[in-house]
Amino acid sequence: MMEEPELFDEYPFYSAYGYEYWPTVLMPGMDTDTDEDGEVYSLAMHCDYDVVKYNETGELSYPMFGAILYFGNHDVEGGLLKVEDKSIEPIHNRLVVFNSAKPHGVTKVTKGIRKSIAINFWLEPIMTLEGDLE
Repeated sequence: MMEEPELFDEYPFYSAYGYEYWPTVLMPGMDTDTDEDGEVYSLAMHCDYDVVKYNETGELSYPMFGAILYFGNHDVEGGLLKVEDKSIEPIHNRLVVFNSAKPHGVTKVTKGIRKSIAINFWLEPIMTLEGDLE
């Protein structure tokens, strides 16, 4: 029987050079996107990468991994995190750690207010409009 990998083996937080984060609030009535699979998203399917570096150099650089922390999500319907073949509910105080370089998105929120903080952990400095993040 194969053992489950330890969280810190698969997601070595301690080796991150730095991180970036985005607080997100999604609710019914906000703009949505429809994907080719017909699913309606409050946050369209995407992969995370260093956008400034790509725009400046054409080189793709991906985070080590990402995490989402949900807070205050009571009576939310929809707003599922879709990543790979999983759909994850936005439950209060839940932490989801995943490969944010893989396609992921958030299904349409149909009721309530979905609140989260998304975090990407980077092994190397990322570029900002002012230059490398040090």
